Amino acid sequence: EYFGAFRPIPDGFWLTGNPADLPVLFHDGAVIVGSNTMDTLAAPPFGPPLDTLSSRLGNSTEYQAKVAEYFGSSIFEFYPMPSTSEMPSAISDAFFSLQTDVCNSCPKLWQAERMLKRNTTVFAYEFGFETESEYHGQACHMCEVAAAFGQPAEFLFGDHQIGKYLQTAYSPELGERVSALWAGFVKQGRPNGLSGWPAYHSSNGSSLKIGTGTSGQPIFAVASGQFQQKCAFFHSFIQQSMSNRLAYEQFCNNGADFKPPVVAHRDSVVLV
Repeated sequence: EYFGAFRPIPDGFWLTGNPADLPVLFHDGAVIVGSNTMDTLAAPPFGPPLDTLSSRLGNSTEYQAKVAEYFGSSIFEFYPMPSTSEMPSAISDAFFSLQTDVCNSCPKLWQAERMLKRNTTVFAYEFGFETESEYHGQACHMCEVAAAFGQPAEFLFGDHQIGKYLQTAYSPELGERVSALWAGFVKQGRPNGLSGWPAYHSSNGSSLKIGTGTSGQPIFAVASGQFQQKCAFFHSFIQQSMSNRLAYEQFCNNGADFKPPVVAHRDSVVLV
């Protein structure tokens, strides 16, 4: 339970364990799974002021030390370290991107794989439409190209007052297109609308990317395999020990503030 508000929680009765570990009971159906490109507890709207994060990870050396403290140096094969000449905003962006994958992108992929084993058709998406340049009066480069928690809801329901934490990026055009995709799924068991959306398969990891064009317009594209190697690394990491798993979860919840549990041989992660 985090913030004392998220429900349901593993209580031994309604939920006997972490939902990610429980059996998938339904089968022969269809589901949509997705994530946002900046959905982390360190980023807006949950995170502290952006200058506070920059003060904790103010340069690439501090960033490297903090990330390696959790995952070992092998992590930089998949998430290259920002150069020493990068601005503090680039350090924050790199941290947001890594934490987003830990908290949402990889759990989304793992759930999709589990559902496939139950003969379920899975449609995956990554939502990244945003055109903000500020957050609470502070420059926020990542906000210009990424979407925060709750961002897709306003487009799904065609109402810019729903789920909105940043103020100026609502697009009626995108709202119509996203609503059409979800309405098609409800009616027919597969999305339809102005853009093709292939089903997810283990062989290619296909997902629909909803992003922001160079002129601020919404764009749709089909991506394949963008998370599979990264998530394979994290899956092997958390399978090695309970301490690794706790470190993974702690990095998601507040990685910049806390130290991970002591874990031996973090650099020995082997992909299988």
